[in-house]
Amino acid sequence: MSLVDGVHPLWKRFLKNKLLAWSGVVLWMAVIFAFSAQAHSGEITEAVLGPANLLVRKSAHMTEYFILYVLLRHAFRLSEPRSSSFWPFLIAALYAATDEYHQIFVPGRSATVSDVLVDSIGACAGWFFVSYFAALRSFCSRTRS
Repeated sequence: MSLVDGVHPLWKRFLKNKLLAWSGVVLWMAVIFAFSAQAHSGEITEAVLGPANLLVRKSAHMTEYFILYVLLRHAFRLSEPRSSSFWPFLIAALYAATDEYHQIFVPGRSATVSDVLVDSIGACAGWFFVSYFAALRSFCSRTRS
């Protein structure tokens, strides 16, 4: 069962394009990098969000890496259909670590192991999401047959 089963034919061509899939990964990594390069972002969001700042920021971290995992998984599946789900997770977690290192050089930012863990939890949630819906789709296709 693939990601494109049951999808409109025009979307199938788009979703099956390896170059677009890997371009999406690189573009999303650039978005994450740009967010991390914002100086004093914690102070700015603290002023706007107040007590909700921590929850919103950690949720944003998880969401960024959830999306990164899903994009990586899709690109890996197009490039090597029998690839493991672990590699996209490992790449997302390593990117989280390098992103935290990058923040050392940004004024008003710091690198923390806890942020790498939060990012990795987001990637793990993406892994669960993709696996769950793949299993659900497989189950539904077997019950229809």
